[in-house]
Amino acid sequence: MDNFGILNKEQLDALKEVGTIGSGHAANALSQLAGRKIMISVPEVKAVPLKEVVELVGPPESIVAVVYMNLMGDAQGRSLLIFPRQSAFNLVDILMKRSAGQTKFLKEIDSSAIREVGNILTGAFLTTLADFLNIALIPSVPMLAYDMVGAILEALAIEFGEEADHIFCIQTEFTDPALDIGGNFILVFDRKSLDIMIEKIDMKIKEMTANKNRT
Repeated sequence: MDNFGILNKEQLDALKEVGTIGSGHAANALSQLAGRKIMISVPEVKAVPLKEVVELVGPPESIVAVVYMNLMGDAQGRSLLIFPRQSAFNLVDILMKRSAGQTKFLKEIDSSAIREVGNILTGAFLTTLADFLNIALIPSVPMLAYDMVGAILEALAIEFGEEADHIFCIQTEFTDPALDIGGNFILVFDRKSLDIMIEKIDMKIKEMTANKNRT
């Protein structure tokens, strides 16, 4: 299997399709919030060891804005929407209708805007994933952290290191005529929940294959 034996290509393709559908819903909601057309694409989906996620989101000392939620329901875990610092500033410029490059630090109103975007985007991804797998995923109220990548991921490793071998990472790219915005949507589940997710993905793939063969 690809990605350290956790997911094969067929499973990753299924997750990418989920991410693409979720990003479409998120883009529509974000465009309405910003008052301008914003597209969101999902160029890649990966399943990597938790200890190696830092390679996906940047050097340990780089500053990021992270909107995170606890996940409850049929699967227990944590969702993180990670924006590099400049991407977060660019996103705030769009949301607050400022000129490009005006935001240099996050004020309270800016942090609230980032949390709202995180709530919208995470909700779109989680709703699509839950519908696809026919499971309940209930997110908590969104919280925002603004810190170094290393500190955030160290806290995550302490919380899930013994329970989560791998994480799902859905890389996201925002397309806007004026600004460059990128980020990573990360799902971390405890070991039992991860097994449930993989089992559900396999069941869905078999169902889709059977329906395709009948047509």
